Amino acid sequence: MFNDAIENGIVNRDLYPFSKNRYTIPAGSNTKKALTKAEVLKIMEYQCAPGLEQRSRDLWVFSYLCNGMNINDICRLKCEDIQSDKLTFVRQKTARSRKSNPTHIKVTLFPETLAIIERWAGKDRHPKKHIFPFLENDMLLLRERIIISQVIKITNQYMRGIAKELEIESDVNTYSARHSFTTILLQSEAPLAFISQSLGHTSISTTESYLGSFDDEKTKKYLSALL
Repeated sequence: MFNDAIENGIVNRDLYPFSKNRYTIPAGSNTKKALTKAEVLKIMEYQCAPGLEQRSRDLWVFSYLCNGMNINDICRLKCEDIQSDKLTFVRQKTARSRKSNPTHIKVTLFPETLAIIERWAGKDRHPKKHIFPFLENDMLLLRERIIISQVIKITNQYMRGIAKELEIESDVNTYSARHSFTTILLQSEAPLAFISQSLGHTSISTTESYLGSFDDEKTKKYLSALL
């Protein structure tokens, strides 16, 4: 707000309360834990109880298979975003900061993700309707945020229960789907530039902060080249 006010001549630069330069959000220092591919497959094969448990697992799998798309963006998807076996969207997180040139992320839809859409999509498939019937087009922004927050809370609750049943020690939540997508692709030796593009990042350094560590088998394989 201060930066915008100074640039628009509303506030004098001498009143800037931070440092001499523009304030930048500090990077997080926490290590993000990704699941292994074997753990992800266990989740995908888990026999869910009908209702919220299945919906939560499906949303998690949808996020994982759709380039690590977060729940906020999943809730805002519209029918017009799907063309055949492709889905295109703009991340809400970056849409406001890059209004003049938003990054469109293209997702390849698997049979699993198409099945999830068919299972949970609303009956009205008008192009402007949301794919998953959580939000309405005329809904107030505050109401949208409350609903999305509730969807995330419920999804995390059931996913942690599923993880416990499967004896997965990692914290399985909506964030772990995105981190697992990036790390598993990297460990399959996909180019970092491809992973960065898939996530909608404008900088590879941003992508690197999402990547988890290599498992023991991969570490041994790479280090064997030394001898």
